[in-house]
Amino acid sequence: MRYGYAMRAPLALATLVVLVVAGGCEVRHAPPSPTETIAVGAFTITVAPDTATVSVLGPGGASLLDGIASSTDVGTPQSLNDDAPPMTGFAVRDLSTATQMIGGSFSMADDTSQPWQVVTLAVTSGNEVYLYAGSTRVATLAASQGDDANHLVVGITPGDGAPPGSSDPTAPRRRLSWGFGCTPDDHFAGFGAQTWGVDARGETIPIWMQEEGIGKDLTTDDPTGVWFIVGRRHSAYMPLPEFLARRGYVAVAETPYRSTFALCSEQDNVARMELELPVTVNLFYGPDPHDALSRATAHFGRPRVPPAFAFAPWNDAIFGSDNVRRVAGKLRAIGAPSSVIWTEDWRGGTWSQGLGGSTYQLKEEWDVDRTLYPDFEQVAAQLHDVGFKWLVYFNSFVEQDSAAWPETAPNGYLIAQADGTPYTFTDGRFQPASMVDLTQPAAVAWAVGKMKAAIALGADGWMGDFGEWLPTDATLTGGSGLDLHAGYSLLWQQAQRQALDESMAADGVQRLSFVRSGSLGTAPLADVFWAGDQRTDFEADDGMPTVLPIGIGVGLSGVSTFGSDIAGYQSVSNPTSTKELFFRWTELGAWSPVMRTHHGTEPTLEWSWESDDDSTAQWVRYAKLHMALAPTMRGLAQAAHDTGVSIWRPLAVEFPGDPAAWPVADEVMVGPGVLVAPVQVAGATSRSVYLPQGTWFPWDGGPSLPGGTTVTAQAAVTEIPVYALAGTVVATYPDGVETLTVEPALAASAESVADDRVIYSFAGASGQLSEAPDAGGLSYSLAVAPSGPPMWNGVTLTACDASLTAPCATEATGQVTAYVAGPGTLAAGGAMLRCSGGASNRALTLVVRY
Repeated sequence: MRYGYAMRAPLALATLVVLVVAGGCEVRHAPPSPTETIAVGAFTITVAPDTATVSVLGPGGASLLDGIASSTDVGTPQSLNDDAPPMTGFAVRDLSTATQMIGGSFSMADDTSQPWQVVTLAVTSGNEVYLYAGSTRVATLAASQGDDANHLVVGITPGDGAPPGSSDPTAPRRRLSWGFGCTPDDHFAGFGAQTWGVDARGETIPIWMQEEGIGKDLTTDDPTGVWFIVGRRHSAYMPLPEFLARRGYVAVAETPYRSTFALCSEQDNVARMELELPVTVNLFYGPDPHDALSRATAHFGRPRVPPAFAFAPWNDAIFGSDNVRRVAGKLRAIGAPSSVIWTEDWRGGTWSQGLGGSTYQLKEEWDVDRTLYPDFEQVAAQLHDVGFKWLVYFNSFVEQDSAAWPETAPNGYLIAQADGTPYTFTDGRFQPASMVDLTQPAAVAWAVGKMKAAIALGADGWMGDFGEWLPTDATLTGGSGLDLHAGYSLLWQQAQRQALDESMAADGVQRLSFVRSGSLGTAPLADVFWAGDQRTDFEADDGMPTVLPIGIGVGLSGVSTFGSDIAGYQSVSNPTSTKELFFRWTELGAWSPVMRTHHGTEPTLEWSWESDDDSTAQWVRYAKLHMALAPTMRGLAQAAHDTGVSIWRPLAVEFPGDPAAWPVADEVMVGPGVLVAPVQVAGATSRSVYLPQGTWFPWDGGPSLPGGTTVTAQAAVTEIPVYALAGTVVATYPDGVETLTVEPALAASAESVADDRVIYSFAGASGQLSEAPDAGGLSYSLAVAPSGPPMWNGVTLTACDASLTAPCATEATGQVTAYVAGPGTLAAGGAMLRCSGGASNRALTLVVRY
């Protein structure tokens, strides 16, 4: 302890010293205490004691968190008698929360009768900082090095007089506000599956997992109106207390409780985190976003690399065995590549009158419906024979009238009331239901057994739906609903992982699950993440425009293999999908890691690939594109596993120094060099596209464009604007691959083209791409080279004749196409493209754009 703070703090550190001089009083200000520093790894924490100013600096003195002095006017002065946000460095308050859950949505009302206590003194001791409000120590910060020197861990615990820890959601808890400076150059991205956009500057974001809602009120987070149906601005299936800052770090708060992040939204020079204590805050410094994300995901878990078939198109089929056979047969007949049929209603389905009309609802059972699927095993075998995996459906609900209730409730496998009886709520079918207590080992074994039973019938995985509904006042074997609410989705994913992994160990067959909810730790558990239940429209609140922000947000947490319901799902409060919407969403689906159809809530009315000949042709065209892109997508998935940088990325990850890149929410980077800008406005046939610095090539042809500018892209309803950055390499399959399943089948698998590839490269910069390891070490690198005639392995290529017999080359304006056998090196168009690995006779079509 330095400077006598242990003695002065209990006296509230009087800032006035009274001296008696010549029979009178002279009032003098005490000199300010010197600034102290704490060195932790590559970080420096500076503490100005008398103003409680705590700043965090990175390597080389890079300013990460600018401290705010308690005695400095940073805006409206904080009154201890009002509920205004505390515009200061630190403040605490004790409060309780009244919580109500209806339909997976939560109303949370804080009792704000206790005022904020502003921290006015910060006392250091070793690597700890004691925060005082008056004479009371209200919190302690303890700094330590994490996984490496660029990982700072700050553990924050409550101080004197804190309310006792309690799992009762209505009991008082201590909340800390940590404020730090915000400049005009600051930008923030992340926070999980957010729908409103990408750049959080100007947003106040509450983090609490719940239903996204059917539609959204984008003006509020307050539970007004029909809050239990219509979502709030920041309602999210997977909200995460983490963000990537333009200053070059990722911040992650480890907490199971509600938190709030106000990013220059309450006052343009102040950002704040509101966190319940105790809590751990992590800073992972880059300074490049790739390095910061790599450190964060190495700590919390890198994404899984799913089986190859995940990257082929998926098609849904419901209404029974015969229709599943029909859909699979038609896809093969029309030449639409696909590796997955997924069937939601394998447990049964019913028609009912919903909010918007007649809807198709799934039965809440845990076993096959033998009325709809009397020959499930035979259908599975037939699908496998023609190169399809068959995915089904599970969630963690157990309805009172289901066959699963007598298997679970009497055995104590369900979440409970305080008296031990099953906790019930009204589920999405308006039926009384409970949830499996996934902290109870016997209950987990029961759920895993049901999933493995589906596998035994021939299923190859499932949609693992929901995970957000755990009521805060429920009781589980492992704790309270409040303590476990955020982590329940992980328990659900762990159970699915157990079923899949144990089955894989037993028979070696590749399978997967896909989920929509999650928390810190989802990335290494979930094979695929999907965007949830978008509405079947172009609306910004909950329609197609929300897909990119969700995919970008979860990608920043390490969740990489991502897709959405093509043409949306919910039509209960809006019209069913249109032909235009289906076309536009199909185009985006082709450039998504996962391309998957959904029948929607009104499957006989929703537009689909079968609705007319134009739609069938559109689907086949883009399904072929998606299948062709599989080598690149799989390579990026492996890179995501190795580095933590996801397949889909915001522009800011690749162009962090460009302030114009951070707010872009209607474009996405696929890997480091492909920019996809879907049309998401009904009736539009063009859109503006921001191209960051660099040279960009329109994917479908045309001259290159300079970056750092906004261009207008023309896009008929059948087209999607896509651009490739100079230095980009994209590996594709040649036409003809029908499936990516690895089991023997009557369809053409990737083995049918072996190492043959069509490689697209874009000259003007260096770059590289590696395919997945099981592709046999295939990799490609691009470098700048002197211009000259096309040469393969140092030998000039002759011009191709009509037969395109390799080796030869064709030249057109701005493009060279070489037909060669690899591996080897092509010099053309001022670029050098090196193709490594594979058979000596592999057929390569190499396209160089310049």
